[in-house]
Amino acid sequence: MTQTALLVTVGGVLLLAPWVEALARRAHLPRVSLLLLLGLVLGPMVLDVLPADRGAWYPFVSEVALAMVGFLLGGELTLENLRKRGRPVVIVSLLDSGVTWFVMSAGLYLLGAQPAVALVLATAATATDPAAVDAVARDLGTDGPNTGLLRGVVAVDDIWGLLLFGLLLAVLGPLQGDGVDSAALLVAAREIGG
Repeated sequence: MTQTALLVTVGGVLLLAPWVEALARRAHLPRVSLLLLLGLVLGPMVLDVLPADRGAWYPFVSEVALAMVGFLLGGELTLENLRKRGRPVVIVSLLDSGVTWFVMSAGLYLLGAQPAVALVLATAATATDPAAVDAVARDLGTDGPNTGLLRGVVAVDDIWGLLLFGLLLAVLGPLQGDGVDSAALLVAAREIGG
């Protein structure tokens, strides 16, 4: 797909977003649900209007969207919000990420995955989609302390997942090969710890 076709396709889909938002307000439904429905209708299962090589541009669009949402949520983590909600955000996000990682690791291991593979793959389950959480909170018009806590947890739990993923790759990767490379572990510790 040429860059022109990519931009026209993305632009066309983005032009539909205001109509979806208006419909969501009238129907009192979360925008996320209607946007998913729009994607289903435009996709290969119904109208198939998206280009055939959508796999080539999907990573680009999803990375840009995720970066924008992460940037906006990260902007809400001001010093004032961290002073107000910092401790509960850290505690809830650690519990959320830790329990999710443990349950997924155990489940993957019980399904026959090798222990190292189960531990690393389970870190993917710790990630929370900030776009969906933020969109539902905005659609419902909630802006209380629990919504602030939830937005903080969503922003921070991805950090725990990334740190755990990097740590596990650094520790378990060499163990799967010919042995532990202490230099690689020191580099990983310096990168993660600063």
